[in-house]
Amino acid sequence: MISSNNLESSAAQRPHTDLNNEQKLLACKRVGQGINMAVDRLMTIGEIIADGHVDIKADMFECCKDARDTGKPKYFRI
Repeated sequence: MISSNNLESSAAQRPHTDLNNEQKLLACKRVGQGINMAVDRLMTIGEIIADGHVDIKADMFECCKDARDTGKPKYFRI
């Protein structure tokens, strides 16, 4: 069983990192860029696979296009 004393002592052992808002935004931006690159690579491979299989080519290209469109930024007016 974990007591509150154990939680406090384990928290005290970890180094405290206080990120300001700019650092948090930069970290989120980097994560987003990494996800975007991974999806782009996956869709490129999907398109290569589709080129070799005529029976699934149209559906595969449509799915790849939808996945890429999902990752595009959307701006909403308020």
